[in-house]
Amino acid sequence: MKLGQEAYFTTDRRSRICDVIDEKITIGKAVQWSTTDGMRAVKPFTTGTFAGVVMHTDDNDKGIIENPTTASILQSGNIAVKVAENVAKGDKAGVNNTGDFVKAATGTAIKGYFETTAKSGELAVLVLEGII
Repeated sequence: MKLGQEAYFTTDRRSRICDVIDEKITIGKAVQWSTTDGMRAVKPFTTGTFAGVVMHTDDNDKGIIENPTTASILQSGNIAVKVAENVAKGDKAGVNNTGDFVKAATGTAIKGYFETTAKSGELAVLVLEGII
């Protein structure tokens, strides 16, 4: 399993290409819609509206997507993410103010759950059920 990589293919997979214009973003982290360019651009998640998870691409080996450029964002499907606290299979997912994935009760709840159990700092499979 690789950070920001889809865990396996599903028929309900939805992703989109978004502009990265405000600041660089990290692969495998949560992003929110940019206030600079509405729902076409994303920036690192703090307290805004969850837009998705930055996906790994084969042409980026640094783990960072610089601005200005574009990034692939997963909005529905399965993706490997690093968790900031211990999570158990079936826990509802959330995001904290640094874009890290946590339990819904600890951060901002998102439409998704953890499909695997993981300790803080480890990778877990996050199942995103859409952003709306």
